[in-house]
Amino acid sequence: MHRYTELTVPENCGFGIALAIHHLQNNLLRMKNIVTLLSFMIMVAYTATAQDEAIFGHYTINPTLINPAQTGFNEKHNINMNMRASWAGFPNTPKTYALSYNGPVSNTLGFGALLLTETIASTSRYRAQLSYAFRYKIERVRMSIGLSTEFHQMRLASSVTTNPLIDPRDVIINDGVNGMNGFDASLGVAGIYDESLYFGISAPGLIRTRLDESSDPNGNNKLFQNWTLTVGNVFDVKSLKCKIDPSIVLRQIRTAPFLVDFNVKAMFLQDKLTTGFTYRAIEGDSGAVAFLIGTKLNSLGLYYSFDVSFQKFQNYNSGSHELTINFLLDRAKQTKNVKKKKR
Repeated sequence: MHRYTELTVPENCGFGIALAIHHLQNNLLRMKNIVTLLSFMIMVAYTATAQDEAIFGHYTINPTLINPAQTGFNEKHNINMNMRASWAGFPNTPKTYALSYNGPVSNTLGFGALLLTETIASTSRYRAQLSYAFRYKIERVRMSIGLSTEFHQMRLASSVTTNPLIDPRDVIINDGVNGMNGFDASLGVAGIYDESLYFGISAPGLIRTRLDESSDPNGNNKLFQNWTLTVGNVFDVKSLKCKIDPSIVLRQIRTAPFLVDFNVKAMFLQDKLTTGFTYRAIEGDSGAVAFLIGTKLNSLGLYYSFDVSFQKFQNYNSGSHELTINFLLDRAKQTKNVKKKKR
């Protein structure tokens, strides 16, 4: 005779299921908080390195992105609109937009301004920057010393607090919604010898003064944690009726991997057509490559680049896209026009 085990359902089964659902909801809440916090922390980590380096790869088009000493250095008034979409095809990836101006205000002084906004997932970053430069000449070398000051803010979208899975009393979430504000400054030196061999060094992120914190308990507010070194030369190849501009850029950004960019840019048809290639070597990583193409019509320039990395993450996105619209106004022509109007 077989003995069967009787299966009984306890009277408090409904309470047990409710308790299980409650635990599940709590776990989902924790998971949602973790995902949101991870998104915010990724943005913090991303901007902690990215705001010290060039957000954009088009620093060969707009060198003020990495060195304030380039402010007004080309003796022209420069208006740049930069747009970059990183890791296209993957959700909630960084999208960056910037509008900047720089130009000479006298024979020795340059002035510039930049407004930048960047979004990644539910977080946003804003920058307002002013740059100043003093230019002088030593025989065949033109030199410039530049300084930039900026206000930046990182903010978590307030809409996350309306999500039923988010605890609106979470301190970290509220701090993110209220915004993390700070001031910073950068210093740079740039020069060009015989209008062909150019060089520059800059130290971004000199100041890390958080408005909501009087000091950093970890002691991370040290000077010269970041630096960028640029060396290049423009070769006028008259036989090919073009200019070749190879350059190398070395960048140390806080605790981020050491970066080395090898750039080659070629200008044809009196600079009306531009092509370029960049190989980026990253310490402890597999690197990346970028391709640039652009055109210039009178004072208007349009430049586009596409870059891909050799990381495994590249399998989940279709690369990064960058666009720069550049407008140049020659200072000498502007002065002549003013004189004609006076007559």
